[in-house]
Amino acid sequence: MAEAAIGFALGRLALFLEEEAGSIHGFREQVEAVERRLQAIRCFLKDADDRSARDRGIENWVNEMRQVAYDIEDVVDTFLAKVVRYYNGKDFKEKAKRYAHLPKELIDRWKIGSKVGEIMKKIDEITRSREQLRIDRIDEGGDPQIQTLLAARRRDSCEDTENDVVGLEEKINELLKLLVEGEGRRCVISVVGQAGLGKTCTTTAVAWKDFVDGFNWDITQGKAEISRILTMGFDYLDYDLKPCLLYCCAFPGDSIRVKRLLRLWIAEGFVKKQEDRRPDAVAMLYLNELVARNFIQPCKRNSFGEIKSCRVHDVLRVTLKVTAKNQNFFQIDQITPNNRDLPKCRRLATHCRLDEKTCFLENVRSFISFAESEPRIWSEQIKNFELLRVLDLEGARSVEKLPEEIGGLVLLTYLGLRHTSIDTLPRSINKLYKLRTLDLRTSSKVHLSQSKFPFKGLKAKHVTNLSDLRHLYFGNRGRETFNAMEMPDDFGLRVKELQTLSYAKAGRWVAKGLSNMKNLRKLGMQIPEGYGSRSAFEAIAKLSQLHSLYLQGKFGRSANR
Repeated sequence: MAEAAIGFALGRLALFLEEEAGSIHGFREQVEAVERRLQAIRCFLKDADDRSARDRGIENWVNEMRQVAYDIEDVVDTFLAKVVRYYNGKDFKEKAKRYAHLPKELIDRWKIGSKVGEIMKKIDEITRSREQLRIDRIDEGGDPQIQTLLAARRRDSCEDTENDVVGLEEKINELLKLLVEGEGRRCVISVVGQAGLGKTCTTTAVAWKDFVDGFNWDITQGKAEISRILTMGFDYLDYDLKPCLLYCCAFPGDSIRVKRLLRLWIAEGFVKKQEDRRPDAVAMLYLNELVARNFIQPCKRNSFGEIKSCRVHDVLRVTLKVTAKNQNFFQIDQITPNNRDLPKCRRLATHCRLDEKTCFLENVRSFISFAESEPRIWSEQIKNFELLRVLDLEGARSVEKLPEEIGGLVLLTYLGLRHTSIDTLPRSINKLYKLRTLDLRTSSKVHLSQSKFPFKGLKAKHVTNLSDLRHLYFGNRGRETFNAMEMPDDFGLRVKELQTLSYAKAGRWVAKGLSNMKNLRKLGMQIPEGYGSRSAFEAIAKLSQLHSLYLQGKFGRSANR
């Protein structure tokens, strides 16, 4: 997992150097030097990860390397939180404020530069100790034999076993009987025959995914062996898939909504950037790969065969939770003042009510709630979430408001408020310049407010400052009600990167700027009575990337494509 941590740190550094090139003058060379050192040592991490379970010295070396990766992430995020916010001012007042903070900014730069120098010294020390431990180089890609077997497995596996095993039921039952009722000693069962007879489909039908559901695991006697097997499979995953799979252990045992999962992967930075694919398409490839390897089980599919919900088997989820805790990747439900691991924790997931005396969480990057939880968000806590990138409160119906301090979370890329009781947002949300997903599909009754801007009739003038926004969800639709957002006239001209807009109320912004939103793939729109629907249709026709369209209005029956 240190390999995954280093890979993630390298990804953060590359993104940092690319997006913040204009704001890191003064120590860019230091950051690039750290990047080169990590690249050089990364090829040794696979061997170290494989041997760490058998050698305490190598285990300590891996832990040190992982901590270096976390330290790098802290330096990058601290710089962004303390310095880059001065570069995002859109008006004269904000720009003037930046110059007023220039002395403090220079001090912050000096402190961060010193920390980068300390990290470089630590990497050099770790490099020297690697030679003493005789950790060998393994080129990216891992064991070639394992990779060949995995490639064959992906090529030959049946995507939908139930539809491909017609006429093989008898053989499948025979194989299952041998597995369940066969000899007590370890033995090999061979499946042989001519090409095309269905050998792969037969073995796939009784593979780990289905077999583990019906097998009565003797946890008390076989827990160590089961854990060893599952850990072995996890170890041979590509480093970019490991954090994605570990992330699944934070969810409850029931099904996981795939759209939520994929967007959280993207917000966390787990999904590699590919020039010819959108991030959500790459994330779906990751999911399909984990499904092909039987780590993730599909629960529901849509009419196009795409996975809508999924789950991780309980046995695997327990193993992943242990790994996530040991690697300081996730803390789940153990959020109390007595938990000594909390101050250094990177991610928190809660399925229960939080203690109001929860200790400071200054290193937390993600806070996620679930339908069973009722987290309370207090101003005192929000102030300590300075480096937070993901805040997902979906299903936390006890949450009725967000504090004004939410605007201080300048690194926030994902804000999920679906199915909460929040009916207003603080005006400080317009400072969340890096926000990419904003989900406002709440379950509360909305009303007007003077101090904060309301959801109902929201004109989105604050949202237009969020130029990085990719997904904007608002309101809900039903047979008798349809709650849509009112947009300012220049909305389409300012939020050009938007891929999802649902639901919006048609207005002058449609003719003026909708056609400029070239990346829009999903659109839900209400056509008010008296609005000329022809202009809406003409603008929609120019959206070449549009994949999903929902229209509601008085022009006739609603259309859904």
